[in-house]
Amino acid sequence: MKRERVVFLGERVIVGEEIDPDELPDREGFRRQAARWGGPEDVLILRNARLEEASAGERIDYLMIRRSEISALGIGMAAVEGFGPASVH
Repeated sequence: MKRERVVFLGERVIVGEEIDPDELPDREGFRRQAARWGGPEDVLILRNARLEEASAGERIDYLMIRRSEISALGIGMAAVEGFGPASVH
């Protein structure tokens, strides 16, 4: 099941597909990182992660994020709507 996640990590917004550790090509790398971060339950893995910024975005094939560092986590896609010029009558 595809789980699209929106992660707020400090000032950054990251969007990607949450996957299980079994789907990660580097399982040994996951185990090492999970051991440093206090266990696998504190690791969120995103596939095709996009770092969304105002000027440009960056794409990462696989990204491991420490859950305790996340300030908010959402399901779905994030959209920011700009404010158009105010009309003066």
